[in-house]
Amino acid sequence: MQTTRAARPNLPHDAEKQMIVAACDAFIVEVLKPRFLPQIRPTEWNYVIEIHGAWAAGRYHFMQRYRSGMEHNRGEEFEAPFARINRLQTVMVELAWFWQRPGCLVP
Repeated sequence: MQTTRAARPNLPHDAEKQMIVAACDAFIVEVLKPRFLPQIRPTEWNYVIEIHGAWAAGRYHFMQRYRSGMEHNRGEEFEAPFARINRLQTVMVELAWFWQRPGCLVP
C-alpha cells in the first residue's frame, strides 16, 4: 500500500506571517494560558510548564513544553505540538489538532 505525503503549504509573505504570529500569540496569552495553564502544577509524571507557538515547515504550531517529574529523569524538558495552522490561501487557513489520550491535558 503506497501512501502519499501532504503537499507543503505555500509560504506566507512576511507581513502575513507577522499577522498570523500576532493573532496566535494573543490567543495563547488571552485564552489558552488562562484556561489550560493558570498555574504550573508539578506531578510525579510529565506536566505542562509552558504553552507557546513556533513556525515549522511553513506551518504555525501550537506547542506545549513539558517537564518530567519522574524519578529517573526528573527536571528534563521536552516539547510536543498539539495543534497547527495550515495556510491554504491568503487570508484562508485551516486548523489541525493532534489527539491525545484523555487525562493528558491540563484541566
